[in-house]
Amino acid sequence: MQFSAAKAGGVSWEWDFGDGSQPSHEANPTHTYASYGTYHATLKVTYANGEQSTGKIDGTAGCTAPDARANVWLLDSDTGVANHKVGGGCTVNDLIDDESPWPNHGAFVSYLNALVHQFRKDGVLDNHEAATISKEGAKSPIGKTPGYKSIFDGSASSLAGWSQAGAGQFSLLPDGTLHSSGGMGMLWYSKQEFKDYSIRLQFRDVAPEGHQANSGVFVRFPDPRTPLDKRPEGCSTTGAARTAPEWVAIYCGNEIQIYDGDSGEPQKTGSVYNFDPNDLAHAKVTPKEQWNDYEIRVVGQHYTIIRNGVVIKEFDNTPGKSSSRAGDPPTDLRQFFSGYVGLQNHSDNDLIEFRNIRVRNL
Repeated sequence: MQFSAAKAGGVSWEWDFGDGSQPSHEANPTHTYASYGTYHATLKVTYANGEQSTGKIDGTAGCTAPDARANVWLLDSDTGVANHKVGGGCTVNDLIDDESPWPNHGAFVSYLNALVHQFRKDGVLDNHEAATISKEGAKSPIGKTPGYKSIFDGSASSLAGWSQAGAGQFSLLPDGTLHSSGGMGMLWYSKQEFKDYSIRLQFRDVAPEGHQANSGVFVRFPDPRTPLDKRPEGCSTTGAARTAPEWVAIYCGNEIQIYDGDSGEPQKTGSVYNFDPNDLAHAKVTPKEQWNDYEIRVVGQHYTIIRNGVVIKEFDNTPGKSSSRAGDPPTDLRQFFSGYVGLQNHSDNDLIEFRNIRVRNL
């Protein structure tokens, strides 16, 4: 991955590439990582008056999973500028770090303007596009609002915060990808529950020929480790949830479906499983093996599901709604205001991969 910043009189630069290599004091360094993986690069800029600003860039060397959105986004805002490729498999979105917890708004704006200047110099952006991104950056709340926290960054240490429930497993591949096998089970983030939040991740369908990945993201379920005799009567004391922890997520939370197949399972990507289905047209299907950006916003009992920058479902988890599957608890028993998140593994015919999972409090 190449990190660039604009030159300016009286400014000094210090790049820490996050892989143990020597720092660079060039304005526009090119750095090659020895292997694929997730890295956290830091740029410290010292201005002529002695003031400093620091920015962080988190990403994967080589951009093996480029941002698939059509336009450049700054946190929750679509700039309307096309998300151009910049080389190395990366896009403009990949190199704009709009998700980190910046120390202040000015630090982000300075970083963004330097990056945009370089994009314009390199011919990636035209003058109008560059001006638009800079303008939107100045209007954005970045640096004034919470950023995303990584809960899986491709490293074994971050995976230690997750627990497997039920059959099957997720394996960590050398490039920092989670690869499912077997099932039905769930890998869930057991370190922390979340209240109102946005969870963002990337997924791709790697099912064998003739099959499609069948998976999902579970949201807002209670701790499945709680002993049965200490649980309040309700969804977690019903049926399979009494003895199988993965069924606590199925019965008490909601599964946000991932399935792009044109046959078989009728509930497609973006469905709130058994409560509000999507068809193929609304799922915004992409080809197999292609990485997709997936975002789920959970605020109160309102869910928003976004795929590659396009909203594909809005759902209100209000009481009074029955599951389409007999025996499943209704929404009346799913009224949690905080809970855990998890990833489903389904079977060896439904293989899926995930990476770059992060959460932002809303």
